[in-house]
Amino acid sequence: MDFNPQEPLTILNGDDRDVIYKCIEIAIKETNNSKRKLLYELIEFILSLDRIYNEQNGYGDDTVIKLFKDCHIDNFYRYCDDYGIKKEYRKYISILEFCIYVELYKISIEHNICGLKHPAEKIKELARYKYLIENPMFRGKHIELSIKIVEDKEVSLVFYDNKEYKFDDFLITMYPDKRINKSVVYFPDTIDNLLKIGPTQRIKMKYDILAYHFGLPIIDEEEKEDLFRFLSKYYENKTIQKYYRRFNWDDGLEKMVAFGADLDISGKVDGAIEDFFCYKYRTEKDKAFISGIDMSLYNWIIGVKVELYGIFCHYQSRENIPDIKGREIIYKNCLMLLYCQKGNRIALPDTYIGRPIKEVISSCIDILCRKMKSDKSIDISSIVNNCFSTISIPDYQSEVYQFTVDFKKDIMIVDTKSAARAQQAIEQVYTIAAERLTGLKAGDKITTQQLRNRGYKNNNGKAINTLVEYGILQKGVLRGNYIMLKDF
Repeated sequence: MDFNPQEPLTILNGDDRDVIYKCIEIAIKETNNSKRKLLYELIEFILSLDRIYNEQNGYGDDTVIKLFKDCHIDNFYRYCDDYGIKKEYRKYISILEFCIYVELYKISIEHNICGLKHPAEKIKELARYKYLIENPMFRGKHIELSIKIVEDKEVSLVFYDNKEYKFDDFLITMYPDKRINKSVVYFPDTIDNLLKIGPTQRIKMKYDILAYHFGLPIIDEEEKEDLFRFLSKYYENKTIQKYYRRFNWDDGLEKMVAFGADLDISGKVDGAIEDFFCYKYRTEKDKAFISGIDMSLYNWIIGVKVELYGIFCHYQSRENIPDIKGREIIYKNCLMLLYCQKGNRIALPDTYIGRPIKEVISSCIDILCRKMKSDKSIDISSIVNNCFSTISIPDYQSEVYQFTVDFKKDIMIVDTKSAARAQQAIEQVYTIAAERLTGLKAGDKITTQQLRNRGYKNNNGKAINTLVEYGILQKGVLRGNYIMLKDF
């Protein structure tokens, strides 16, 4: 049969799940081989967890084959001959998983149990996921990353349908008429609060604000899956990492299609994080709520230590050691937990807090792997604790501080191309206002003449109109009268 990937499945999460489970129960009862029986019991347990292996943590079918290498279930090529299957599928499936399926299929035939597909059909389903990860497609055509050197700089391009695009240009081409060339600039008093959270969260808020004002396009789910696989394959590329992370925001692809994949921040908004701050971020209608959490840095790090302990205990229980790829995945998982746990996030200055913690995480993974090579029964908890005890930074405490960003009052919508210039202009206007309007509070009334006496002498009223445009003043009922909206 020709290779024709269909819907992605494993043997444990398809429509035939219940039949698989029934066949495994029969296999456990009928087998006399203790190791083979243990394997089936293991699969029965994993079935309840909806997976045959956890590739995200670096486990693959090779790990299990080492444990059960004398169970004679790795006769993949013999099964290919028996069932007329092309051997090219070897590259796109877990051999162990498929061999298990064949044995269960035989049991279903012997016991007249209906519901399992012929192995030649099942292997197409099992192959699809890995095939598409290794050979991503979009709208039925192959899509890949192309690296070019332009003026001694490495440029990452999307190669699709015999053309090369920057990722944002690719989205514009694939989704014409969906782009809304608008961006967001923040008022300075809002910026003071935004510096408590990370730059990525400040950018994410921009997308949330634009989505509130302009809505989002509808993107086909299959196309979203295709682009996710493409971004996943090339995640190691730094350019792709940015798009992968934005893709994983709520409605991430829709936001990039609508407002651009490269939306950024500039001016004071791009300032450094002030201090360690643990918080929860949520949006509700026209506002973003940032709520500080009473948390110490060392208590937060416990989540990272628990992750390391759990993963390496899993390896230890299987007398195995993560390979290079597995170590990279463990490190990335720990970094994710360093910044986000159970819906809560932290912002921390990278130079004197973030970087030392990342170095300890990396060192801890290396030490655990090195020691497990010589002694499979090491005390993982003790090693993890010892590694993290070397962190020579204070136990910072996050303040319980809350603030709200109003999507109407605390920002301005501007054209994308002029966003950086507009942000700079707003900051300059506020800097001047801080000098000229000192002592005035929100709600105070002021006239045109009083403003001119304070330095706003522009005869055509442009300078005063700018104060209105930038949310400092509100026009009063009577001509020449204004109401202060900010404190100075």
